[in-house]
Amino acid sequence: MSAAYPLRPRNDLLATEPTGKRLRFFCVLLLCTLLAFAPRIALGALNEVVLVVADSGSSEQPAEADLVGALRGQLRELEVSVLVVRAAREPLAIAARRAKQIAAREAALAVFWLETSGEQQELFLYDASGHLYSRVVESDGSTASQSEAVAVVLRFAIQALLEGGSIGMSEVALQPAPPPVEPPPTLAAPPRATAPRREEMGTDLRAGVSYVAGSFIRGARWQHGVALLVSVRPARSAFFFGAAYTYFPSEAVAAEGVRIQLRRRPGEVFAGWELGSSRLRVNLRGALGADYVQRKTTAVRDDWIATPDASRWLWTVSPRLGVTLAVSRRLHGFLTLGADVVLNPFALVAAPETGRYDALGSLLRVRPRVEVGLMISAW
Repeated sequence: MSAAYPLRPRNDLLATEPTGKRLRFFCVLLLCTLLAFAPRIALGALNEVVLVVADSGSSEQPAEADLVGALRGQLRELEVSVLVVRAAREPLAIAARRAKQIAAREAALAVFWLETSGEQQELFLYDASGHLYSRVVESDGSTASQSEAVAVVLRFAIQALLEGGSIGMSEVALQPAPPPVEPPPTLAAPPRATAPRREEMGTDLRAGVSYVAGSFIRGARWQHGVALLVSVRPARSAFFFGAAYTYFPSEAVAAEGVRIQLRRRPGEVFAGWELGSSRLRVNLRGALGADYVQRKTTAVRDDWIATPDASRWLWTVSPRLGVTLAVSRRLHGFLTLGADVVLNPFALVAAPETGRYDALGSLLRVRPRVEVGLMISAW
């Protein structure tokens, strides 16, 4: 008969059969999608500019909506996104210092705003290298045509920034910042309000899908699967928590006329710590996994008797190292490398007669693991 007992493995008897062709096609498609995004991220093709508009205390005005729509239409071909920030009208020197803070906070390519004087509008652009430029745009025609004219000027300016060419706007000399005014000795300085960084603005909830590859049985081919995962990072924290479930197709193990089918359904919870910028982050994590393994005998030799189906739980702990790349503001690609350490391994054996056993294979005590996938933020 055939059975499963803890026993020293004999690797030369092990053979596996390929399964899950549709699953592998999906995994290859997912990997190709990530590789398609990777060069654009590496070359910095995904950029952001910030439009500063007057904070009127009311909802978005028609002129503002026309300008934002025209800008996004002109900059879409350059793969540049537009972020809108509301702020009070300030003198030029203060507005320039505020633009410098916004550019640093948002990792933006440029910050720009409009100032209206009589029949004309003056466009100001502050680039990430610390230069301020201006250009007069005539205020004639409809609001839509004025917005389109401003968008065209900015398109050529942003394209010049990306290509390292001349912006085509007049440079404005920046005055040095005045020394801070010391408060009277008897008065306490009021606390200075600072704008929160994007990662500090609230809890980050993400969900995603990934391709998972790992080795399960000693000497066998790697298994390929698809994982669904969710993670949450509390506000103003570098720590994150999550859970995942992985689907692996059934694995066939055969040797000397005996064949069994193994089905795995691993799930896990994990916690980790990450650091880095808004574009690239590195994380360290640990995971605790529970793997429900089912064994079914599908073929035996003529003089053997198949044993009933059996199942058992495997428990694992796993250290992992990963990197996350921002594809867009909400979409993130990630790569994670690690190893699953099995706490209760066992061997697969066949018993033709009492007192004699043949090893079909044994589970790896330390199993390498590779994971690559995409996650999307809920907000």
